[in-house]
Amino acid sequence: MGSQGTAKDKVVTSVTAVDPQRLTPNGQALLDQWLGAAELSDLQRPHFAEYQPELRKFYGAMSGTLPWIEGGEPAPQAYAMIRSLKNAEFEGLTPDDYDGSKWDERMARFTGSPGVSEPELVRFDLALTICTMRYVSDLHVGRANPRIFHFDLDIDHRPSISRSSSEKSSLPRKTLRQPWKRSNRHFPCMHEQRLR
Repeated sequence: MGSQGTAKDKVVTSVTAVDPQRLTPNGQALLDQWLGAAELSDLQRPHFAEYQPELRKFYGAMSGTLPWIEGGEPAPQAYAMIRSLKNAEFEGLTPDDYDGSKWDERMARFTGSPGVSEPELVRFDLALTICTMRYVSDLHVGRANPRIFHFDLDIDHRPSISRSSSEKSSLPRKTLRQPWKRSNRHFPCMHEQRLR
């Protein structure tokens, strides 16, 4: 007989692209304030001075948008990245280094509520970006810089990733592509992480 199944059995899905959440002037000012302070109080590790220059470039390239938020909700790539952060132990890392135990509570704010305020959206987006930078850096370099232990290894502890390490990574390929695709010139960590 011809093809297996009928047209009824075949499901066709379409994905509507949604633009990242655009910031109001107040939202942009709040983001700039947190970036300037290099501290976000609800993070497991609130200080992020080592990532401050990269974060400024990254958000500068976002042209006043929040890359992990679409239509006031976490974007699909946010869900995928959070899943990776919560399961960091499968990469030999510690999930709490990337706020693993805090993501369920953060995500719960988006369910059953009529709308999340812009300051909460900015806080969520920034927290996810910081945790992702830490995660990607630790996947590449490890959690501790070997130079601290006087090993004479030629490695830079900055969050920079080579193509070979990204190809070995078990992160879902589309997880990192979307939010960083638009900023690859300005964000060296993700520029080299380009996924095909």
